[in-house]
Amino acid sequence: MRKTAALPAPAVPIGDEAAQDLAGAVAVVQVLRPIQEYFDLKEAAAFTRLSTSLLYKLVSAGRLKPSRIGSKLVFSRESLIVFMDKATKTPVECKS
Repeated sequence: MRKTAALPAPAVPIGDEAAQDLAGAVAVVQVLRPIQEYFDLKEAAAFTRLSTSLLYKLVSAGRLKPSRIGSKLVFSRESLIVFMDKATKTPVECKS
């Protein structure tokens, strides 16, 4: 496996104008990159920052409903966003 080297820190600090130019360039790249609409299990775990085992449990419990292509689970971006939005707004009962 090939290792990638970390980028060195800039030799001189950049000014506000250069920072704005860089931010504009990053925005253009983000616009041009297509948004992924469907995820396999590992991609869904990375997108939500949940473990694959927790995603399996949520599917088994009926709280998350992926599609299936053969035996492969496929999650839509929208369903993951809706699930995470609901999950983060649900109050958690704490036992003291």
